[in-house]
Amino acid sequence: MKRSFIFFLLALFVVGSLCFGVVKNSDKPLKGEWDFKARKVWQIEGYNDELLAMAQKFAVHDNGDIYLFDRKHFKIFVFDNQGKPKFTFGKRGEGPGEIKYALSFYLVGKYLVVSDLGKIHYFGLDGKFIKSVPTHSTIGMAPLLFIDENRYVKTRMGEGLNSAQEALEILNLNTKNSIYLEGEPVPTDEKSVNRGVMVRISIGNAEMERSPGFVAGEFGGKLLWGKNDTYLVRVCDFSGKEQFVFSVEGRKLKKLTQKYKEQIVGRMRFRLSGGPSPEEIKKRFISRMPDECTYFSQIASGPKGLIYVYVSDAVREKGQEIDIFSPTGEYLYHADIDFPEATRIVANGIVFKGDFLYVVVEEESGDFSFRKYSIRTPPEPPVKK
Repeated sequence: MKRSFIFFLLALFVVGSLCFGVVKNSDKPLKGEWDFKARKVWQIEGYNDELLAMAQKFAVHDNGDIYLFDRKHFKIFVFDNQGKPKFTFGKRGEGPGEIKYALSFYLVGKYLVVSDLGKIHYFGLDGKFIKSVPTHSTIGMAPLLFIDENRYVKTRMGEGLNSAQEALEILNLNTKNSIYLEGEPVPTDEKSVNRGVMVRISIGNAEMERSPGFVAGEFGGKLLWGKNDTYLVRVCDFSGKEQFVFSVEGRKLKKLTQKYKEQIVGRMRFRLSGGPSPEEIKKRFISRMPDECTYFSQIASGPKGLIYVYVSDAVREKGQEIDIFSPTGEYLYHADIDFPEATRIVANGIVFKGDFLYVVVEEESGDFSFRKYSIRTPPEPPVKK
């Protein structure tokens, strides 16, 4: 009886918030914990004789094909849904179809889209190069996601920018028109802006767990976005019109320990000629690092019409907490996935696709593997009348 009454109060709290366009959730999920019961289907260590070494990004097609970028080999490896090698493509360079950096890439319709320094490359799903489109500020405005082949969401963040210069926008590559979700156009010296942005992009999700920044995801023809120094997610259409907002109240942030800070800075390498010593620079980095994580590092469309928000916990490298929300922003479940036989998750985190999840991990041996797991997905929420 007591349990039913508590559930009623939580539901009443959520429904009351809906009337004002903001779904304010308590930090207790309405339906409790969710166990994905992840079971490994297969894992691969490389493409034929080429072992995974610096796997940084991957995407999974609706048909199960996997596109995985390895920076050491500087290739995109393509596997079928059984993990069997299909083909590779990609080459370092600045010529037609060549990639200089590979900031990020996305499967968009019939294309694999690669965001590079100052341009965006389009490849067919067979790896054939289609075209490159120059962008006026791709370096200074990092792409977060593509809505379609012509429109993408980008952010201006990084060292050397004050809060008034931060921005989030939807850019149309055909018309060059922008819709600003937050912030305004600011004339900047791109060279000075890009230094900080490149650091943030190269670190990826780990940096988003430590430093506040814009996070965005697509869900059922809508855009989800927020700045992760508060647990507030906005839902709007692709014209920028806001539909509703949801939040979690009372969430305690994860701590960044001194040991963790020293480990992160210890991985840095410096090439200096004069000036401060490497040890002095490392001390400065540690002094500037925050003592707490951000609230979340990713927002994604989950299976069965649910919204997945990835909880930030930079210290924990081999697991992931996920808050699961309904399409209307109610906090339904909390989930915790762990990979005990691994030392850390690498690449761009965990990707859910139907009844499967995909992840790249560093093994205890120091080798890397790409894994596919079957999962038990939460039930589809009932349709509200």
